[in-house]
Amino acid sequence: METAVGLQPTLILQDLVMPEVDGLTLVKQFRAHPATAAVPMIVLSSKEEAQTKAEAFALGANDYLVKLPDRIELIARIRYHSAAYIAHRQRDAAYAALQRS
Repeated sequence: METAVGLQPTLILQDLVMPEVDGLTLVKQFRAHPATAAVPMIVLSSKEEAQTKAEAFALGANDYLVKLPDRIELIARIRYHSAAYIAHRQRDAAYAALQRS
């Protein structure tokens, strides 16, 4: 969490199966933290079950890819979500500037 807050990413790419933390718990923690609540998240997992996918989306994941995705598709999704987030932040900043003037 500290790394994500410090880096201020435009996208979080995360695996669900990790040695020290459950990936779904981490999705929930990212969504609960103000600095990462709106950052798009792509979840990678070897789990193809609809229930796992539904839970990831319910907790706030923006996208879900089953490992190992095609590189071209992964890059396309990263670019799409990151660009949309940057545009959203720019729109919010422009709106805030208009409100101040």
